[in-house]
Amino acid sequence: MNNHLLLIGAGPGLSLAIAYVFGQQGYQVSLVARQAATLDQLVQELSEAGISASGYPTDVSRFDQFRQTLEDIEREQGPASVMVYNPSIYRQASALEVDPEVFMTDQRTNFGGLLVAAQVVAPQMIAEEGGTILITGGGTALNPDADLVSLSVGKAGIRTVARCLHDTLEPQGIHVATVTINGSIVEGTHVSPSLIAPWYWELHQEAAGEWTFERVYE
Repeated sequence: MNNHLLLIGAGPGLSLAIAYVFGQQGYQVSLVARQAATLDQLVQELSEAGISASGYPTDVSRFDQFRQTLEDIEREQGPASVMVYNPSIYRQASALEVDPEVFMTDQRTNFGGLLVAAQVVAPQMIAEEGGTILITGGGTALNPDADLVSLSVGKAGIRTVARCLHDTLEPQGIHVATVTINGSIVEGTHVSPSLIAPWYWELHQEAAGEWTFERVYE
């Protein structure tokens, strides 16, 4: 199987730390994010560390564009053996304050994009007879924050989609798991990207029959 990490929602924090972990194990890395400038910087940093990386700018919330980007990546880099879905929208607003249209648009990124990605990537993994889909969850899925209603619903939604994908794909040899991070990710604290990132590798390394669906980091 091709050692190829597809990392959706790339940025300089947790996703970069995940890319380092997999890259140091010999994985080629495809990074997806909205801003081309961000991707260029991440690709440069990974390349300087000896990790083969490519960047693909796209908007996850624009489903047709996102789907085309994923198909382009598969054609250029080969099927992904590991996919990490990391994007989410942090919006400070209560249920009485948030614009309903904005709220629904947020959910296209928070968990709608995971459906698009899974529908493109899972058939590739099934054809390759194996693969791992890892999702970055959040503690607001378990304990909603009234002032972060969009994020709370988004993390609850992605946890539910992840569970449904797990139950659908496990019989076909695809491991789906979520890392539910209960806290704000800040470098130098106990909720640091460099401490969380190895959990993704550990989940990927689990043997069939011993797969974990959810690990809660707190």
